[in-house]
Amino acid sequence: MDEQNSEPQASPSYSPPPEPAYYPPSPVAPARRRPPILWIILAVFSVLFLGSLSSTCGQMAQLQMGEEVVGTGSDRVGVVELMGPITDTQKPIRDIRAFLKRKDIQALVIRIDSPGGSVAPSQELFDEIRNASSKFPIVVSMGNLAASGGFWVAMAGDYIFASPGTITGSIGVISQNPDLKQVAEFLRFNMRTYKSGPHKDMGNPFRTMTESDDAVFMELIDDIYEQFVTIIHERRGIEVEEIKKFADGRVFTGRAAKKYGVVDQLGGLYDAAHKSVLMARQRDAVALGQSAETISTETDISLVYPQKPRESLLEMLTETAGRGLVNGISDRIEERAARSNIKLK
Repeated sequence: MDEQNSEPQASPSYSPPPEPAYYPPSPVAPARRRPPILWIILAVFSVLFLGSLSSTCGQMAQLQMGEEVVGTGSDRVGVVELMGPITDTQKPIRDIRAFLKRKDIQALVIRIDSPGGSVAPSQELFDEIRNASSKFPIVVSMGNLAASGGFWVAMAGDYIFASPGTITGSIGVISQNPDLKQVAEFLRFNMRTYKSGPHKDMGNPFRTMTESDDAVFMELIDDIYEQFVTIIHERRGIEVEEIKKFADGRVFTGRAAKKYGVVDQLGGLYDAAHKSVLMARQRDAVALGQSAETISTETDISLVYPQKPRESLLEMLTETAGRGLVNGISDRIEERAARSNIKLK
């Protein structure tokens, strides 16, 4: 055997296996918390608010705030409406005074559709109309109803219109006080009253009215009734005894009112407006020393209604956004109901 070939072969050098790469542990993601329901509602509201903002601004650009004018005539008649029970006269008085400051108004029409109301507000509005008549002719137009306090206010007009079927009248005064004494006795309920005088608790429903109480109440009623009759006598020139024949609290039609002499002419709102312009022209002619016989109102007129309160930008945006929010929620509910085959009634 060859010695050179018999030499042992050198073994390969040993190298340790490579150490595994170190990867730091990844942080554990915290559990996601569901946003509170308040934040969800605010998010929905914000989206709807911003979505409706552009449309609202567009509507505002086209919205005409202010007075309402009906007609295109050059003769402009201011219309003050007295609607509903007469308890607060701030608005009609404010409207009358606003028209008095204007130079483009020829006359005023007071449109009444009221069942009446409190005595003092009716008197206050009556006096305001009479003061305004020094500048403008005042024509009253009775609508569907002009009774009691509404009739009182109507007497302030320089000329009065009513439709044939208008319900008016109810000339009188009324006061009602319930008697709950027997109810209180049945319930074993007792009301202790401390008063400085015998009439301080007049109308107390928990005690019986005395003859003295009745006398005081009737004195009050009679006083106001006499004031009512006196106003009709002074404004319409009718004798008091004749007035009392129909001033017994009854209601009657506009046609009957004309027969009694408390209404000048049968007609509607536009008839009253034309009459007011005619009266204004006649007044101007007399002031200039001209004849008022040939004055007419053949031209068209315009009815001018008072300026309406302006709505602030914030109010308009809030209202529109709220309406959009409600509609959006309603649509989502209907969509969910449709998927669940639930019928909404």
